[in-house]
Amino acid sequence: MADSPYSAPRPPKTITQVKDDRFLDFTCLHTWILLITIGNALFLFNQIATSEGLIQLAYAVVLLAMVGIWFKYFATFEKVDRQKLRVRFTIQNIQGKHVINTFDIKVAFLEKLVPIVAVHSDGIIEFKGNKYGLLMETSPMRISEEERETHEKRMEKVVNGIPANTPFKTTSCSRLEPRKPILKYLLDVAEKSNGDIATDLYLAGLYNQTACDHPNLKDGVC
Repeated sequence: MADSPYSAPRPPKTITQVKDDRFLDFTCLHTWILLITIGNALFLFNQIATSEGLIQLAYAVVLLAMVGIWFKYFATFEKVDRQKLRVRFTIQNIQGKHVINTFDIKVAFLEKLVPIVAVHSDGIIEFKGNKYGLLMETSPMRISEEERETHEKRMEKVVNGIPANTPFKTTSCSRLEPRKPILKYLLDVAEKSNGDIATDLYLAGLYNQTACDHPNLKDGVC
């Protein structure tokens, strides 16, 4: 009998992912909340069975309320982590760790520094002493060395085009990039994560939002 060139088909290779089952993990807060809820439910069932009238109805209402609260806030690990994060934030807020510092200054002193009376339409600013001005803000791109000579000639043309007896003042400043230290801080906090899913998702959202927050980006696309 001749050998056949064909062989039995091999079963396809499958990739299985082991899920983190913390159902019976007694170090997990979700397990303790579930056990406490089951214990209270059994106690209420016993009270309902041994009571009558309005007392029995009251126990039934408490049981339904407890089950509803458990389903809404503690039914999954993610919900428990979210509630734990919320409680922790509330405690820190009471301790004064989430306070935004504000400064109080008298209007008379502020008017000495910025003698502005009013800001009218079309960007016209009225100062004290019957003086007016027009504020224009530009954020030009940094020019290269090859374009510097042309840029200086254009600026000279603008200055020479200003009418006589017209005050003209320019203010220039360099702008720092504040995102780098913030991103580094978020990475440092994420590395010290204690495994809370809600905390990790929140830090990841802050990191992505900070990294993608750029004036040249549109519609939030990073």
